[in-house]
Formats: sequence, structure tokens, C-alpha cells
Amino acid sequence: MLYFPYFRGRQYDLLALKKIAEQQILPHNIIPIIEPVRDIRALPQTVAAFVEHDQPLVVITNPTVSDYALTQQKLYDWQTWRDNPNLIVGHILTPTTVASPPVAGHQTLLIGRQYDELLAAHHAGILTDATYLLVPPEARIRQLLQRPTISLFDHA
Repeated sequence: MLYFPYFRGRQYDLLALKKIAEQQILPHNIIPIIEPVRDIRALPQTVAAFVEHDQPLVVITNPTVSDYALTQQKLYDWQTWRDNPNLIVGHILTPTTVASPPVAGHQTLLIGRQYDELLAAHHAGILTDATYLLVPPEARIRQLLQRPTISLFDHA
């Protein structure tokens, strides 16, 4: 069973994740998801720690929280490690964006929060390409999807 804990890329969360990666105490069935919220040095440092210690990590490429996505020129960019096999590229389906097809040999993760977004992505044929698909545990979503999914729960 896989577990995907979801972190907003705040400094203290990132520093804790970096320390966990360096100590190699995270089991391989736990794959953290980071949604960047600020352009801070801790983000590329955390990504580097996971890559260097051969531990899987998801980084969301189109964050929907805070102003990180609006900043064109990043001071602390994590994209240097994008091609590493331990880095899973994550994408949030939104009404205005749809994920691009994954690059061959790379793992991807799609997060669909709404039925309408998933329906549009389903019609576009994108859902079958993703390695992992996180969706809410709703009956109509289960009926729409013909593949294994991971339930998206918010325990806040």
C-alpha cells in the first residue's frame, strides 16, 4: 500500500522532509507530495536530498496555492532534478489547465479534485498516461475511471 502525505512547501515542512531524506528513515511506500507555495532555498535543497538518497518524491508543477506559480523567474528552482527517476512530476487538474502527456520513462501523478475536471481529462485521454491518479472517493468518479486510483482525503 502506498501513502502520499501532502505538504504545502513551507520552510519548516521542507526542512523536516530534508532531514528525513538525509537520515533515510522514510519507507519507500511513503511518497511525500510537495506543492510549492514560496520560492525558498529549502525547496531545491529538499528535492536534492531525496534524489541523492534515492527516495521517491512528488513535486507539483502547477501549484494552486499562494503566489509560487505566478513567479516566472525562480531564485531557487527545483527543475534541475526533473529528469531524475526518483522525482515524480505532479500536476493538479483545474478548470483552466490540463496536464501535458508525460515524458517516456518518467513517473507522473495527477490530482483531480472535481468530477468535471476529471471528466474533461478523461475525454482528452490524459488519465491513462499518469503513473498515479489521486481522486476523491466519490461513486461517480469510480464509475468514470477504469483504472486503479488512490483516494484523496483531507484530514485537516
